[in-house]
Amino acid sequence: MLLVIDVGNTHTVFGIHQMEWTSVWRMPTDPLATEDRIASFFLPLCRERNISPNFEQVLCASVVPALDELISAFSLKWLEQKAQFLTAESVPNLIVNYKPASAVGADRLANAVAVKANHRTPAIVVDFGTATTFDAVGPDGEYEGGSIMPGPVVSMEALFARAAKLPTVELAAPETAIGRDTKGALQSGLVIGYAGAIDTIARKMKEELSNDALVVATGGLAPLFAPLCEEVESVDEMLTLDGIRLALTHA
Repeated sequence: MLLVIDVGNTHTVFGIHQMEWTSVWRMPTDPLATEDRIASFFLPLCRERNISPNFEQVLCASVVPALDELISAFSLKWLEQKAQFLTAESVPNLIVNYKPASAVGADRLANAVAVKANHRTPAIVVDFGTATTFDAVGPDGEYEGGSIMPGPVVSMEALFARAAKLPTVELAAPETAIGRDTKGALQSGLVIGYAGAIDTIARKMKEELSNDALVVATGGLAPLFAPLCEEVESVDEMLTLDGIRLALTHA
């Protein structure tokens, strides 16, 4: 039984793998948290599912360096396991054509590993998080590079913070592109407009990588945006967790 942890800027995801993903939980990422606070979140959830926290391995990808020591302390103190962290160096069979390789986020490396193992290459992974990232994966699974843009929630919050008269709205797809009220107009721009940006970047990357490249979406908002994007062919919400697992158990 494996515990896989994906530490993002906004949320930290805990996944338990026993031949398949049996439980996945998400908590807000807090740089000021303690190992005991993480335990107070995680262990009661295990008890609710009758899961004994005796893990063979604790595997982690983190894009918040300040939390690496905290995750290590949590794993040692509460799970009696040394956490293994995904880096470009920890997956020696992954070719990274990005300079420097150490600058590539661990979640993006995980996406490259998983899309090769579970889908096909060449591929482009669109990961909806605090930032929306695009990762180009070559025909042999090599990490070629990508693109980064502000995530949908970040874009929305920035707009509301700078435009005092605009009301906050739900991040949801409107019925029409022509907004008949302020809510509809905002959702048209924030959702349909963002989907258009996704398509534009994916299309340009396919021209440079391969016109046959598979475009896969992952991340919490993938189910919202994927149906609105012409270039996105599939959604794999477990892609990053699976990539962490595959990278660190098969490295």
